[in-house]
Amino acid sequence: EAVFQLACKIGVQLPRIHNYGLPIRPQFWSKQPTKYDFRKRINVDVDLPAVLVIGGGDGVGKLEEIAMKIYEKLS
Repeated sequence: EAVFQLACKIGVQLPRIHNYGLPIRPQFWSKQPTKYDFRKRINVDVDLPAVLVIGGGDGVGKLEEIAMKIYEKLS
């Protein structure tokens, strides 16, 4: 309900809002730091491209291998 209200408040048109009732913690939709501020906070060079590789609870495989393949492709 809070996300529905926020969407209405910021001007999202009602036909575009679908409230399915899935519980989402406020941290996932509340205001987040800018990309620049976040990179500074975690001590990552703000001028370099970045790729975030994550896996879910069911596993995605060998994340290190996937990250290395991405690195090789982008290098």
